[in-house]
Amino acid sequence: MFFLIEWIGQGKPYIGESAGSAILAQDIKYILPLENEVERFDDFVGLGVIDFYPLVHFGDKPFDEATKTIFDNYSSKDKMIALNNRQALIIYDNKMLIPS
Repeated sequence: MFFLIEWIGQGKPYIGESAGSAILAQDIKYILPLENEVERFDDFVGLGVIDFYPLVHFGDKPFDEATKTIFDNYSSKDKMIALNNRQALIIYDNKMLIPS
């Protein structure tokens, strides 16, 4: 998976949906309340491509309670960007855009 870091660094497009967005952060431990099978995890290291934590499915069922818990626990400590299922985060040419 580390080839992704190189590709993204070269400016190649990457589209990450749900966990595909979270994996770009430094670590993924913050997203555990969304995961049903936590015991599968033995490593929480993300790719470290971005310096913030995308919170996907924010406020959308069936993840509404879990995303609120994550937001309440982490948003004051870390740079978190909450995205609902109708939003996308676009990073292009070192600029970040969340189209509505």
